[in-house]
Amino acid sequence: MNNFGNDPSGETPDFDPLEPINFADLALQSPERGPVVIDGVLREGAVGTVVSGTKGRKSWAMGALIAAALTGGNWFGHAVTRGRVALIDGELTRATIFWRLGKIFEVLRVPPTAFDGLDVWDMRGRTKDVDRAVAAVRAKGAGYYKIVVVDPLYCFYPDTPGFSENDNAAMRRVYDELIGFAGDTRAATMVVHHASKGNQSDKGLTDLGSGAGAISRAGDAHIAFRPHAEKGAVVFEGVPRDFPDIIPSCWRWGFPLFQEAPDLDPTKLAGKRPQKNATQDFLDGGKATPPAWTPESYAANFITGEGKTLPRLQGEAAKEGIAERRAKALTEQAVEMGYAHEWPGRNGPGGCRKRYANIPCPITETDGPKERENAHARPPTPPAVRKRTRGGGDARKQSKAGGGGK
Repeated sequence: MNNFGNDPSGETPDFDPLEPINFADLALQSPERGPVVIDGVLREGAVGTVVSGTKGRKSWAMGALIAAALTGGNWFGHAVTRGRVALIDGELTRATIFWRLGKIFEVLRVPPTAFDGLDVWDMRGRTKDVDRAVAAVRAKGAGYYKIVVVDPLYCFYPDTPGFSENDNAAMRRVYDELIGFAGDTRAATMVVHHASKGNQSDKGLTDLGSGAGAISRAGDAHIAFRPHAEKGAVVFEGVPRDFPDIIPSCWRWGFPLFQEAPDLDPTKLAGKRPQKNATQDFLDGGKATPPAWTPESYAANFITGEGKTLPRLQGEAAKEGIAERRAKALTEQAVEMGYAHEWPGRNGPGGCRKRYANIPCPITETDGPKERENAHARPPTPPAVRKRTRGGGDARKQSKAGGGGK
């Protein structure tokens, strides 16, 4: 990936100096973000990084993503837009790629008529020619591929003497190339990367990948598969740039796919030491760590009909061991999934902050046309849910296949 599909001579082309754009002109242009490709994860022309440990079945997970794209299915609970896929693989042989994808396609019932939507470049043993493969993908034109999978990232590092993945400046340049490639092709580009060595349970999500911090900061989504305390299970989580944080969920390996495991606790990571600051409620119940919260159980326990501001919700959630950032993400997801309603705030004298409730925003006699329109635009109240019990567990659970196709 010396130039990721640009001029293989390595010469820097002449560019006009960058000119700033006045915000008034930008407002006239009103640029819009690209269409969503992986719901809640990645858009067209964006770059995502998937991180997991050695032999963590990352390539199998990418096979499930490919199957979802070819059929318009789901990937770890996230809907995927149907479209063509390009796979650039630097580790597996052609026969292994065919065998693995064949097993996944068989289980997910990907029809042979969809096979034409996948183009594979197997670069094992010849990654020095990867620029040619990337140039071929770029030559197809913008929008030809919906998703491009680059697996793994390290096989596409430049052979420049002294290059190191621990060098922030060097990795920033690598991701600059990836970002340019994704922009030119308009494809959601998913890059597979290895986790650093050692225990991953006590590390922050964006600290999981091996090498420089620029790897997690430069992309548009940082996705991780962390080993769960139960052998063969993983915790799927992520931090997208354009969406709320992905709430951690558990998935159990069952060849050749991961299947959702709602019976597992995503806080129980492999190698994680027992929490010493668990809330008294859980200590009294004999539990070392609190159970996982879902948007449904969060809304049922904290969001009521009176309308609460986000700081108030965060304060109440903190008493149950929920961090402010996670409380914000759970609130946004609860609104998005219909378990809560957002009441718009008002500016000026007598104004108020935006609030959240489990009923639509009421209409008052003082409301103007815009307030009435906002109130009527609220989605219907979802069916009532039971509050979670102290022992953990939600009133309703749904199991989704990790990458199931429609």
